Amino acid sequence: MRFLLFLPFLLRVQISVAIVPFYPWFSPLWQYEESLYIGPYFNTAKLNRTDTGSAIAAEWVRVAYHDMANADVEAGAGGIDMSIAFELDRPENPGQGLKDALNDFRTIYNPTVNMADSIALGVVFGLVAAGGPLIPFRGGRIEARSAGPFGVPQPQESLKSHTDAFRRQGFNTTEMIQLVACGHSLGGVRNPDFANMVPEDGAHKFFDSTQATFDNNVVTGYLDSATENPLVVTQNVTFRSDLRIFNSDGNKTMEALADADAFASTCATVMEKMINTVPSGVTLTEPIEPAQFTVARMFITALVANQTQISVTTRWLNPSSNNKTVSDQPVEPASNAPSILATSNPYRFHKFVFNISSTVVPDKFWFEVEDSAVGDEPFIGDNGGQGFTRAECVASSSVFLVSMSLIPCFSSNLDVFLDTSKTIEATTDDSLVFVVAVRKSNRPSKISVEYVDISADAAPDFNPKVNTEDFSPDPSIGPTFEYEFWSAPVSFLFSTYTLTVVRDGQSIVLDKDQLISDRVNII
Repeated sequence: MRFLLFLPFLLRVQISVAIVPFYPWFSPLWQYEESLYIGPYFNTAKLNRTDTGSAIAAEWVRVAYHDMANADVEAGAGGIDMSIAFELDRPENPGQGLKDALNDFRTIYNPTVNMADSIALGVVFGLVAAGGPLIPFRGGRIEARSAGPFGVPQPQESLKSHTDAFRRQGFNTTEMIQLVACGHSLGGVRNPDFANMVPEDGAHKFFDSTQATFDNNVVTGYLDSATENPLVVTQNVTFRSDLRIFNSDGNKTMEALADADAFASTCATVMEKMINTVPSGVTLTEPIEPAQFTVARMFITALVANQTQISVTTRWLNPSSNNKTVSDQPVEPASNAPSILATSNPYRFHKFVFNISSTVVPDKFWFEVEDSAVGDEPFIGDNGGQGFTRAECVASSSVFLVSMSLIPCFSSNLDVFLDTSKTIEATTDDSLVFVVAVRKSNRPSKISVEYVDISADAAPDFNPKVNTEDFSPDPSIGPTFEYEFWSAPVSFLFSTYTLTVVRDGQSIVLDKDQLISDRVNII
């Protein structure tokens, strides 16, 4: 690896895989790939909460269907668009599980992987983490800002009503049976939501005996007449919607789903169709595949003696067992995201750390990769010809010198570091302090942070609120080296953010794409 103009430093890594596909570093495509296969938030089916009732995966699948269910594909309206957030007071959308699922996704909101995309990702992660198939994921959904029409089928409705509703959503009769069977592989029915089917106070009846595992027991139990699925055997015949749907073609489709492999393959197809149902005018990306090689993150540390430490971590897909890395840092653990584990191609991370003079401004860097699979010539990992660059590391003479004039001292996971003896933590009023280090010789006139507040009070419809705070010099933090420190309070619960820096009447905005994952320590 070497930094153009200033750093004649070369990194060589020997691997044994072809270097495809490519997603530009910190582009929306890169963020989709990072969210899908590294899973910083979608890393387990239980996410960051516990649930004593239905499997979390079942709640994620249910909220996706209820969000999609008012779609009219012929009219090009509705689909996975997060309109469900405005429809939770309707009788067709009962249950705390829908709200719990939206709260899961609300806490990771950002403009790229927004609530609508998160609902789709929830299906992908929920199924694969429960042992089901890995569904191809496409990004690019757009959030609705108001409720859509009524349209979620209810269990007391007739077979014709259900068939008409699924046809409006774009599913024929066979696909209706398949989607219901696949969706009801997980979870069940709760008493608070459907007391007509589950009369016992607080009780929960599952669709099959393996409610937290994605399998075809919901099918085989039905065909063997051994099922306890309340939508098949409830005493209130009016609510036996699964029985009416499953038997609507004389059990032909259900018998085809009795084969476990056929069930998994079919469910992948119909679930993918469900999450890709979007309003007309919305163009989704191509399916996001795991990148063979990318930079995972970059940290900058200002040291004493006019030195700057640069730490770059690279990410490799399914590296050779005998790969050789020129690095003085140990290999970090592979990603345990269920989506990447399902591909049998684990990621490995390699970190490289070195120092440069603080007067040097790195322009960009790249990698030369020795790879026997792609020929004798080294592969050049240069971010599609652009090199790997970061806004705060690039000299921008048309505006002002950004590099080392403003250094963010916080990271996306709410860690805020200054040095080993000064750590900015949460305050007593559930807020955090953002700190930036400003070079004293190149001080801006104003710095502000605009951030998305995702606390429940700020998001009554699960729509985050945008707040702005100005930075000011912080007398509690003494100057260090060539820097002074400015701080600004933000809500404890936030996701995406931008920094705006004003100097000499000119402004530059550093957005989340340019800041996320960078932690800067001043020691």
